[in-house]
Amino acid sequence: MKRITELKNQRNSTIEKMKAITTLAETEGRMKTELELRDWNTAKELVEALKVEIETLEAEQELNKEEVKKEVEAEVKEEGRSFDALKALRDVLEGRSNVSKFNIPELRSYTKASHADHYDKVTNFTSVSEGGILEKLGVTMYPNSKANIGLVFSKSTGAAFYAEGAAVADSAKDLKYATLSARRVQGSMTFSREYLAQTATNAEFLMQVENAIGWAISGELANQVINDATLTLAGRASGATKTTLTYEDAMLLQGSVDIEDFTNARFVAGKSLYYGMKTLKKDAGSGLFLAENSMVDGVPVVNAGSKLSANKLIFGDFKHAHVATFGDGVEILVDPYSLASTGQVKITYTVMADAKVNPYAFRSIQNVL
Repeated sequence: MKRITELKNQRNSTIEKMKAITTLAETEGRMKTELELRDWNTAKELVEALKVEIETLEAEQELNKEEVKKEVEAEVKEEGRSFDALKALRDVLEGRSNVSKFNIPELRSYTKASHADHYDKVTNFTSVSEGGILEKLGVTMYPNSKANIGLVFSKSTGAAFYAEGAAVADSAKDLKYATLSARRVQGSMTFSREYLAQTATNAEFLMQVENAIGWAISGELANQVINDATLTLAGRASGATKTTLTYEDAMLLQGSVDIEDFTNARFVAGKSLYYGMKTLKKDAGSGLFLAENSMVDGVPVVNAGSKLSANKLIFGDFKHAHVATFGDGVEILVDPYSLASTGQVKITYTVMADAKVNPYAFRSIQNVL
């Protein structure tokens, strides 16, 4: 849910402000001033309020999922028999099912002379499912785009106060360019007739499709960072001697990006490193772990699963990760003909999409032990 993500980001930034107040007082070897103490307490109250609101929204989200699950189970029970999964899928898409809370868009069917050209198209199908990987990363989306999208990336674009009559200095723009254009993202699943005869498929299938597309796009974003040698910290390429990840490494990685203001800052790690960071000691004396509550100093750590190998860690502001989808949405091709002799049905799903990262907003370490 987008609102939950926004509240979590607000909570994290408020915690960072509290830490900054404390750090300043400690650095200067003094107690907090009256103003600093008031600001710190105000921030603390906001963090506590945000925590309650986040927990409330997450609880409502879980209740909604349970309600939808009950509706699906009730529908199957009322039917009193197993039924064809393809029929159930079409029932959901065409609005004949009670599981309307999934907000499945309209179905348009196209039947041509060739059996191979028969498919169903789900229009306005977003690749950012609630709780999916792209939502967790906080990417910038351009849904249902009709044409290529040109992107211009820049650093060191600045402004300053000038004295009367003084000439403004031109910013050192260091421009880089990229284009989001339609590329094919595709997957398929094959089901036996025996399986379909015993299984009631519903909107869960569409959610699986949506998640599969999201993971494919997130993998493309990660590969762009990993495969660009200029975005890897010096001496930390995959060929370098492997070393255990430290808190200092994480801070060095975060401080190496060329942007100054983070909106959707994230560390991204593969499955084994993600869980390993929860057991790595932050330092020798505090008793804290590197990733506390899946965060490193208030910055979320996202589990990239198999999309990132165990020895790689990415940091970036994913507001600067741009994803576009093109056309009407996801095409779902139901092909009961090609494998008919073996009693199988093939379902292929396709979306036209593209993804690009701003190179100034990302860095990686690739030699983690």
